[in-house]
Amino acid sequence: NDHENNNNIVCTQDVLECPDGSFVGRDSNNNCDFLLCPDLPVCDDDVLECPEGNFVSRDSTNNCEFFACPAIVGGGVNGCSRDVMGCPDGSSVGRDKDNHCEFFPCP
Repeated sequence: NDHENNNNIVCTQDVLECPDGSFVGRDSNNNCDFLLCPDLPVCDDDVLECPEGNFVSRDSTNNCEFFACPAIVGGGVNGCSRDVMGCPDGSSVGRDKDNHCEFFPCP
């Protein structure tokens, strides 16, 4: 009987969101598993130096654009955070924008 060999499978119509933002449905030829998501691009492994001196890499889910630099804490001065370090003599020092935002040396 031809009807006994009929393997027509109907899958649910839900979708899966892929890391790149696209969507895939289910595959009736593969037990209704989701279809494969498209491969993400392979980005260069270079990095970007941020104003505070830290680094960010590229985002494969955003066309290999660099990730955003972290926000400067407290508004920042000269591209560095505005926190201070207490020194043994009771004074305090801020951060040096020309030295990757390291603290200035204590007097």
